[in-house]
Formats: sequence, structure tokens, C-alpha cells
Amino acid sequence: MNIARLVLGAAILAAVSCGKTPTGPTASEPLPFVSESASMRYYHEPGDSVDVARQEIYNTWASERLGITVPQKIEYRKYRSRTDMGRYTGNSSTNGFAEPEQFRFHTIWPWDNHEVVHVYTAVVGRPSDFFNEGLAVSLQTDPINQNFSVIFNGQEVHGAARDYLSAGSLPQPISRIAASSGFRAVQNQELSYRVAGSFVLYMTERFGMPAVLQFFRQATNRDESLDAIRARMQSVFGVTLEDVEAGWLAMLRH
Repeated sequence: MNIARLVLGAAILAAVSCGKTPTGPTASEPLPFVSESASMRYYHEPGDSVDVARQEIYNTWASERLGITVPQKIEYRKYRSRTDMGRYTGNSSTNGFAEPEQFRFHTIWPWDNHEVVHVYTAVVGRPSDFFNEGLAVSLQTDPINQNFSVIFNGQEVHGAARDYLSAGSLPQPISRIAASSGFRAVQNQELSYRVAGSFVLYMTERFGMPAVLQFFRQATNRDESLDAIRARMQSVFGVTLEDVEAGWLAMLRH
């Protein structure tokens, strides 16, 4: 498989990830444990594979970028297809999902640069889905190939947001989708994930990753209200949600 397909595959993962909570394993046998590294334990069926070298390089980059160390090894559970994932987890409606409380994620892809981020950031805090998915998308890079552009489904996220803005399809104001209910109400997940990724990437570029993680740390839960998000923006960054949005839009217009 060539590099372009692998990058695209990891990006597609994000577009359909994190959607539903699994109902529980249905396979008669557990997914086999295959190997472990300093950071992960790998599971997959005989004959299947994970690109361990690529994953380990990404893990090192992402954990250093976030400044986060998880207290135990993360389980990487790889399946050949959604159907196989469903047999083992009860969830066949997605290409991947994370169980951060178990330090575990499930995927049909041979390397992952999205779901693993949810495990890292859950150590800090869990804000609304807009910011949680946005931060995961904002870290979708390919360090083994020295490609640090943030790509989602084959397109760089700031570029995608610029296109949506030009076409009049960018959700505005951003307060419409900042809470989980609004974010999940957007039917075009490719658009919602790209927009969230661009917005949170802008936040890290403007305020720095430590401040963004402080914003995560002070979150109460994924169902926090828009008022709670506004108050935390003011508390952590000293500006309003609307001010951040204005800066983001100005960046997109240049």
C-alpha cells in the first residue's frame, strides 16, 4: 500500500470514529494478543498486521507534542473489517473508536493517528465533542514521512475550512456546533470534523498546546453547556469564544 493511501486511510478513520458506544464482545474467542512495545500492546487475528514502526513513531511524536504520558500501555486492537470489529466488540457501525477509560482503541486501519489521541487526552480531560474531536483531528500528521500537515480525508484542514468559508457552507457562528449536541447534529461529518480540526489547530497555534490542554483539564464532561464552554474560554484564554472565532476567520481569509 502506498503512502498516500495510508495517510488517507488514517484520515477516513476520523470521519466515522467515536460515534457509538460498543455493546460488548460477541466473538467466541478473544482477539489474539500478538506483541507489545514500550507504549502499546497489539492485538489482531492471524494473518492480519499492524504497521508497528509507523505507529510507534507517531506515538512518540504525539505524546511529545501533547506533553502527556499515559500511566500504562495502550491496547491497539486491529480488525480486518467493520464486520470483524462487530463480532469482537458489538460495534460494526464505524471504522474505529476509543475506550479511553480502558486505555484501548479499536480500528480497521494498519496504523492510527486519531483514536490513540483520545486515549492520550482523556488523561487530561474530556470537553465537548467539538473540541475533543477537533484536537484529535489537529494531530493527524504522518511523522514517519516528515509530513506534519494536518490532513483529514485527503485535504489539509485549514484549506478545507477556507473552501467552506468561500462556498458559504462553514457553520457560523461556531457557537452553533461548539457543544456536543450541535456538533453531532451536523450531518456532513467530513465537514464537521474538518472545521473542528481547523478551529482547534488555530487555538493551539494562537495560545499554545499547554493552554489548550488546560482548557481540556477544566472541562466537566462531553455534555457541557455552551455557557460552560464560554466561561472556560474566558477563564483559560482571557477572551470570548467569539473573539477566538474572529481570529480564526481572519486567518482563513488570508
